[in-house]
Amino acid sequence: MSGSRHDWAALLKPGWDDYRARFRLKLLRGVIHLIYRLTDGPTRYFVGFSEEGLYLGRQDSGRSAEPSVETPGRYYLNRWYDVEIAGRGGHIQVYVDGKLALDYTDRAPLSRGTIAFETLDNSAALVDDVEILPAGAEPVRTPTPTRMPTRAPTRTPPRAPPRPPTRPPARPPPPTVYVPAIEMRYWADQECLLDTDCTTLHWQVDNAQAVTLNSQGVWGYDSRLACPPGQTGEYTLRAMRSAQTIERTIV
Repeated sequence: MSGSRHDWAALLKPGWDDYRARFRLKLLRGVIHLIYRLTDGPTRYFVGFSEEGLYLGRQDSGRSAEPSVETPGRYYLNRWYDVEIAGRGGHIQVYVDGKLALDYTDRAPLSRGTIAFETLDNSAALVDDVEILPAGAEPVRTPTPTRMPTRAPTRTPPRAPPRPPTRPPARPPPPTVYVPAIEMRYWADQECLLDTDCTTLHWQVDNAQAVTLNSQGVWGYDSRLACPPGQTGEYTLRAMRSAQTIERTIV
């Protein structure tokens, strides 16, 4: 996925408690927020990723706090990085290319939420290969080459007689996958577009695979200046996933 200027992309809600989020990241310019344990409000942790390094901040119901911890570093534009954010309770760790880049413990942690990506003003980035894993999974680490010791030749012991084949255990049935319903909020600064020259449309869509405004693809959380086309002034927001489709129209 790609984002530029102030754009959002979020995974399905309500999310998880202790988990690891792995993905590949290429920063094209500016700063991107890598968001962890996002819930409505918004309430979230956000990891700022830029050329100068990393910083970790927290936002409670829309109120932002100063960054809790900063890690200076050197990251290059137009280069792919393997990034992982891991949380167990209030212990938050960030790995870049398999190396621990940021480590912080929150005494009053945010306990649950999904992940999201937010490019800031004058910024652009690419994200690919997003994975969600249990907190106990090991992080991706860069292997260190080692020299194998030379062993003296040994005699091969006689082979044991082959064992009779055993029947493999039956596999358990696959777990039931819960697919939450699409949630949509859609409103305008003015009640009726026909009564004004231009207004600003706002929307927040969760649990959808695709979102369009008048048949043009848009982000799930976004806003747009709308000027009525002709005499109709209709703006239809449509959200889709599999066989489910929800649409709302502002006139």
